[in-house]
Amino acid sequence: MMLIIIGSSFLFILALFLIVLFYYPGKPCPCCGHHLPKFRPSQGERERIYGGWTCPKCNCEIDTLGNIIKRAEEKVADRLNDDQREQTISQIIEKFSSFSTNELVEIFDQNNRRDWTDESLEAIRRLLISRGEKTPEQ
Repeated sequence: MMLIIIGSSFLFILALFLIVLFYYPGKPCPCCGHHLPKFRPSQGERERIYGGWTCPKCNCEIDTLGNIIKRAEEKVADRLNDDQREQTISQIIEKFSSFSTNELVEIFDQNNRRDWTDESLEAIRRLLISRGEKTPEQ
């Protein structure tokens, strides 16, 4: 009798473990929300070496922690965009450097500020700060 109770409790615990292991949804894809499988064969060299997933729905590459993996081309493009943005800000600072502080505050505080690009506003902010003035947002 004791053997039957122990055996059936073992099978019950095993069944619960397998249900939780296989039927509990995996991590969602950060791009599309599709639940990623827990067990599957590796789909590429990167997955075999480092782990992670490639979403079957949107082909987004995800690391083992569930974060999106940026490709080398995307990282270079981001870096180029940052360099171009800094170059644009520097050019705008040169253009506005001849303005007086009051004119800069007036330009910065205009009602049509939303028409300005982020680079222009950042350039004016930096000029005001370099002159020891507080920007209107501070």
